Amino acid sequence: MNLEKYDTLKSHIQNIDSESISSDFLILRARYYGVIGDYENSKNDYIAIVDYYKDGLNIWLDYLLLSLKHESVDQTRKILDDIPEIILTPRAKNIFRFIYLVYTEIDSVYAEKLITKLFLMEPNFVAPYLCNIHFSLITNKKELVSDLVYENIRAGVIYEDEGERKQKLIVSDDFFDCSHFVNANCNLGISLLEMDIDEERIVNYQKIKLIEKQPIYVTIFQIALQITNDNRHNSSDFTFYPFKVRDSFVVEDMKEILKRFSVDDTTEELISNPDLSMYIKGSLFKNNDEFETVLKILQNKKANFCLSNPIGNTVVCDALVLDAYSFTYLCFNDNHKALIKAGIKFFLTKETFDVISSWINKVTDEQFLSIAFSEGSLIKTDANTISTSYASFIDQLNYLLSHSRVISPNIIDLPDYANEIRDILSPSVLSTLRLSIANDIPWLCLDSALRTIFVKQDDVKVVKLHDFLSFIGNYTDFESRKISMIHWSNFGIFTVYGYQDLIQLAKSTDSNDWILLTKLLNETPLGFNNYEQALVVLSAILKLTLCKYLKKK
Repeated sequence: MNLEKYDTLKSHIQNIDSESISSDFLILRARYYGVIGDYENSKNDYIAIVDYYKDGLNIWLDYLLLSLKHESVDQTRKILDDIPEIILTPRAKNIFRFIYLVYTEIDSVYAEKLITKLFLMEPNFVAPYLCNIHFSLITNKKELVSDLVYENIRAGVIYEDEGERKQKLIVSDDFFDCSHFVNANCNLGISLLEMDIDEERIVNYQKIKLIEKQPIYVTIFQIALQITNDNRHNSSDFTFYPFKVRDSFVVEDMKEILKRFSVDDTTEELISNPDLSMYIKGSLFKNNDEFETVLKILQNKKANFCLSNPIGNTVVCDALVLDAYSFTYLCFNDNHKALIKAGIKFFLTKETFDVISSWINKVTDEQFLSIAFSEGSLIKTDANTISTSYASFIDQLNYLLSHSRVISPNIIDLPDYANEIRDILSPSVLSTLRLSIANDIPWLCLDSALRTIFVKQDDVKVVKLHDFLSFIGNYTDFESRKISMIHWSNFGIFTVYGYQDLIQLAKSTDSNDWILLTKLLNETPLGFNNYEQALVVLSAILKLTLCKYLKKK
């Protein structure tokens, strides 16, 4: 597309009455204006958009990036005042990208206050990000904010408790639920605030000696560093564990974590709990149908988000061993055909084969009947429901089963570390681990908690999930990739798609494809390699969307 065509596209867009178009199209148009340098029109659209999408941090991030290109920093800083505080949470998507941008380009004081607030809210989750941001700033010779007045932090101290050296933040009532924090209103907090250096007191029958009162920002960073070091599995590679898991005591700590969760909780509450990883929470339902548990976990955004973790120690090769989760994932996302096409061999354990085949036999029985209670209503599932709603999925399962080989491990014994975790893994997962080790076949393990542990062991080959998805993308057609994109949009099941797929959706005459495109674009804030690529992709999508709009008129 040459410049003349860009100008023609722009003139058509400008002729559209902003009042008569959807906010989703407005987002697309605002991004397009920004890419071609039409700041005023882009700004006007963003002002309208943020009023409608106040809860979308990605939109605010785009707006800030646009303003930085065309306005002064002081003018851009004013936008920060309009961002709703309620959306600035530790788990908000792209929150740390937002903080780093604000810290380096707009308002370092605002950014430091925000990341400190998030650290107080979820110290175990935020600690590695806080450290990464500060290390990046230091590496890039950016000045750290060091003289802040902290609203909820009274002091940073180092003291001895019966001779044991401790470092703590003394904080207000709202933020003291952390082993590294002390409530400013409890006896220990009050005493530490009052004490002089080297002073000793008896507090709660313990001998306390104050060693040092530190600058608060120093204490925050050192505690964050300590949390990250102690809790390495809880860093960006292991974010769903807000508990301390030590390298030398992984199994003991994981079992201790599981004690905090009761199977008396409802299935839905346990599955939705982000504090446990996929395979671990699945193992809690020992009396449930394992395959149904797998389906529920894969289709729950709070349960499956660890899929986005890329960690692994091997790439896709000519053979894979699959557990019940990875087998179902391949069929659910219609990726199994691509791997068969690529000539990859699939191996299953008898336990995994039984889990899948018994569920298929159960639900395809003519007498099958299931009654569930959901949102105040009884939901009946019988053979007719299965044949109309699940027939395609069952066909996919059977198809992959027919291309898989059930084999036994060459050895029976497992390494000590694997034997120690047998109690917290389901039969399918444990047997797959054994088969992978014994027969030296790479394992497509979806659970990043286990991947993080196993990559440190020389005898387990764990496939890098991102590389795997990129590889199978070479063997999938658009319709198969679209199925993956739909499931990503509906259930948060991580997948990989290309910009050509977005353009293909824009070409479609199916309104459902337009809805999917809107969801994907709203979750992709300027995620382009460069502005040339952004210009080509957004222009193509806009042109196609505009043509549909004009045809309707």
